[in-house]
Amino acid sequence: MSYVIESEVSLINLMRELFPITRSLTGNGNRETLDILSRYAKIDLKQVRSGEVLFDWIVPQEWQIDECYVENHQSGVRVIDFKRNNLHVLGYSEAVEKVLIGQELKDLLITDAHRPDSIPYVTSYYRKMAGICCSHKQLSEIKDNEYYKVKIQSRHFDGVLDYGVGQVDVGAEKTFFLSSYICHPSMANDSLSGVVIALKLLQFYQKHPERLNGFNLVVSFAPETIGALAFLDKDLNSFSPIYGGLVLTCLGDRGPLAYKRNLSDKIDLNQLIEREFNEEIRIRKFCATGSDERQFCSPGFRLPVGVLTRTPYGEFPEYHSSADNLDFVTAKQLNSSYSLTLQIIEKFTKLKFYKRKEPRGEPMLSKYSLYPTFGGLRMQHDEMVRQMMDILCYIDGKTSLDAISDIIGLDKRQVENIVNRLSKYGIVTEVQ
Repeated sequence: MSYVIESEVSLINLMRELFPITRSLTGNGNRETLDILSRYAKIDLKQVRSGEVLFDWIVPQEWQIDECYVENHQSGVRVIDFKRNNLHVLGYSEAVEKVLIGQELKDLLITDAHRPDSIPYVTSYYRKMAGICCSHKQLSEIKDNEYYKVKIQSRHFDGVLDYGVGQVDVGAEKTFFLSSYICHPSMANDSLSGVVIALKLLQFYQKHPERLNGFNLVVSFAPETIGALAFLDKDLNSFSPIYGGLVLTCLGDRGPLAYKRNLSDKIDLNQLIEREFNEEIRIRKFCATGSDERQFCSPGFRLPVGVLTRTPYGEFPEYHSSADNLDFVTAKQLNSSYSLTLQIIEKFTKLKFYKRKEPRGEPMLSKYSLYPTFGGLRMQHDEMVRQMMDILCYIDGKTSLDAISDIIGLDKRQVENIVNRLSKYGIVTEVQ
C-alpha cells in the first residue's frame, strides 16, 4: 500500500467515516477500517491465518456477512433489515434462509427488555449458532400467527485475522504503548472513540518524534482479545520493553475521565496518574473484567498497561447497543480526551530511568570514596550513604526516579542529586 499522510485528522469526522462499517473479529470491514486509518498514519498491516494457535486460543475462521433481514411473508415489508443497522445480525451468525411463523421466529430474535428501544450488540464468535438482534419494541410487533421470511446470508471460511501496528522508532531502549480495538460495528463510544484518538496520537508523534522525549511509541489497532493476543505473540518481542501503556476506549461520552490501574510491578504510570492527574481523573483498581488489559496484564506478561476511559464500559446505559451512536459522543469530549492522553504521554516520557552498571550485588562504594572509612556502627549515622544504598536497591532500569522518590520517602530533588553523583562515577547510567 502506498503511504501518504493526509491532513491532520479530525476526530469526529474520522469517526463518522468509520461508524457505518461492519466490523467483527475478521473480515472485509476490518480491512477497510485499517485501510482508512493508514491514510492518516504509517501502519504496518498484519495477518494471522485461521486455525493458528495463540497461547490458549485459536484464530477463528473468517466471517463474511452480506445480508440479514426479516420480511413479512404476505406484505413483503422488511420489519428488520441489516442494511438499516448492522447490529441486527448476531456477530458470526450462521446462515439461515427459511419461512417461519411468528412464534417460531421469536426464538431466533435477541432483544434487551431493559432497553426496549435499542438493538443489542451480541456476538457468538466461538460457538456456531444463528441469530438476529432487534429492539424489544420490534419484537413486540412480530405477530405470532403471521409468517415471515428470514434470511441471513453469511459465510465462514479459512481466511485471516487482520490487525495493524503503528510505531515511532527513535532507537530508544524504552517504549510507550497504546492499544485500541477495531472489532465493534457501529458503536461510537465503545470503541471507535479509542481508535480515532489512538490514530491521531500516532499521526502526531510520527510528525513530532522529538515530543516523545527519547521513548519509542507503538500503537496497536486490533480486534479485541484475539487481536491483542496476536500482537503479544507476533510483535511484542520486536520492540524495546514497554515501560507504560494505555488501552483507549469509551472516551467520547460526557462522563468524567477514569483510569483503571495496571497490575505490573512497574508502578510508574499508576503513580504518575494518581499524583499528576488526581483532579481530572478518577482512579479505579484493576479488575479482571474489561478489555485488552486482561491480556496485557495476565501473569505471563504483566505489562504496565492501564485503561483510560470516560464512563467505563458497561456503566453507561447505551453500552453495547445501537444507542451508542454518533449522537452519544461529542467532538468536544473527544478532543478533550485526546488532549489529556497527550499530556499523560508527555509527562510519562519525561520520567528518568536509570540502570546499574553491575546490578548483581551492591556496588563497592568504597572504591569511589562513597562509603565511610570504618564500617559497623558508624554507618548508621551516615544518612547520605543510607539514602544512596536505598536508591541503589531500586535502580533496576525499570523504576523511575519519581517512583523511587515515592517508595523511599525522599524528596525527588535529593534523589536526583544522589543519582547524579552515582552517575558521575559510572555506577549508574540513564536508560536511553
